[in-house]
Amino acid sequence: MKLLSYTIISAFLLISCSGDSENDLQDVPSGTDNNPVSEVKLTFEKDISALIEGRCSKCHGTTPRFGAPASAVFVTFDQVNANADKMFARMSNGTMPPSSEGPLSASFVTTFEQWINDGKLEK
Repeated sequence: MKLLSYTIISAFLLISCSGDSENDLQDVPSGTDNNPVSEVKLTFEKDISALIEGRCSKCHGTTPRFGAPASAVFVTFDQVNANADKMFARMSNGTMPPSSEGPLSASFVTTFEQWINDGKLEK
């Protein structure tokens, strides 16, 4: 009985492996439905500006407040772009925002990092 079961299972496996199996080994081109490639890059205008405005502009707005240095204004693309690496370092090590403001969400930090990695695009 075991021999018959093994024979049937083996035959089934051989039959299911026959046919167009060569196509199964070919690479699927990038960007197809079977292998999507994300080419969407984050931009300051679309993805970062609102984050900065919502969490940073209270202190780092047009007029710095609450002890923020006068040079730490993060309103425009040029201002954020020029300081992005320093901003990310402070976000990552927990020194910004101050503890009284509560921590940034992980998604905020990840999005900001991705924007940097994508080339700090404006639009």
